[in-house]
Amino acid sequence: MFRFKICTFDTGLLAPHGTQSPLGADSVQQEELPQTMTRWFKLRRGVMSLVSLLSLSACSIHGMTGDVMSDYTVKHLSPYVLGTSDLTMACEMGSSMGPFLLSFERVTDQPDMAAIPTFMTAALCAEQVVWEAALRAIRAENAGEAAAYKDALVAQKRAHGVVAHRYYSAYQRMNRLFGERCADLENEDQQLVMLLGLMGGLLAVQNDRASGVMVDVPVDVPRRVARQVKCLDNERWWGMPQALETAVWAGVPNSAPSEIPADQLQSEIYKRMEANAQIGRRAGVRLVDSVYAFTALSLGDEERVKQVITDFARSRKEVKPNPKWRLFDETSAAQLLFISDQLWTQTKGHRTQQDLGVFWSEDSGEDTGENAEDEDSLLDALDEE
Repeated sequence: MFRFKICTFDTGLLAPHGTQSPLGADSVQQEELPQTMTRWFKLRRGVMSLVSLLSLSACSIHGMTGDVMSDYTVKHLSPYVLGTSDLTMACEMGSSMGPFLLSFERVTDQPDMAAIPTFMTAALCAEQVVWEAALRAIRAENAGEAAAYKDALVAQKRAHGVVAHRYYSAYQRMNRLFGERCADLENEDQQLVMLLGLMGGLLAVQNDRASGVMVDVPVDVPRRVARQVKCLDNERWWGMPQALETAVWAGVPNSAPSEIPADQLQSEIYKRMEANAQIGRRAGVRLVDSVYAFTALSLGDEERVKQVITDFARSRKEVKPNPKWRLFDETSAAQLLFISDQLWTQTKGHRTQQDLGVFWSEDSGEDTGENAEDEDSLLDALDEE
């Protein structure tokens, strides 16, 4: 606030009523003025010198606005968005506010603290494009429609590139702020921003690979993330630090501790993921569940994926989302719903029919749930027409 007041100070207000403006101060014969007036002019010259110095340091109304906006985003806008359950609104906020916020880099310090959550939420919009294209590709493949299948794959790759760019931007800014310097984390806001940046790093690598390396995210990012997460308290942040480290073990060869035998690595990965998922479930912030499910999916373990989704859905009924971090829980739910939609579409040709966590019966080959019979009757009627 002090900077703001000085930068906008009208120096003409420093002159006593009835005296010359500051620009004509040298013509005043100070020896003829009372002693108090002489002191006033000395004070005025000192303040004018300070104002001039600040002007030379690029003090501007635009810079001040940028500083205020960055501070407001970190202290008020981001906490508000994190407490909402509207994923679409959150991602649209990141997409629309991002360019406005980042434009202040031209006139003041880089707003990295505010930019990181902005990039992360903006990536959610592009992820939804990826998901829709992936489901279109599955349906086209099932129907034998080669052109539609190829078109969906191209759309999916392009969207993966956008997602990778946004996530990697968040990770780069996190590195600029903290790197691997744990001592620089002074408060909860900084710890949260670091966690978001680390999540962005791993997601950037995954999406960049899926895009055909459109962004060219460095391949050493996962190993760096595995080191950086040690700066964060695992229990405080819902088991996510260890979950991210464990995901690296699953995705990067020879990244797990050497004392874990190769034939026991997968079981150790599941053990750690389950333990950390329980931390998040108890806290009502179930981010680990989506990391857990995607890790099991990468290992080709469909049954484990289904179990994670079912456990997540059961936990949501037992423990409501933490109101302060509701958006994280909703993000995890959306990601798990996408995986469920993939499984349903591959097997049944359509998205998840029932509530999240409900799957078809493998024995009968039919959908489970009370609406299955009604749906089959409807489809039969359509076929007859």
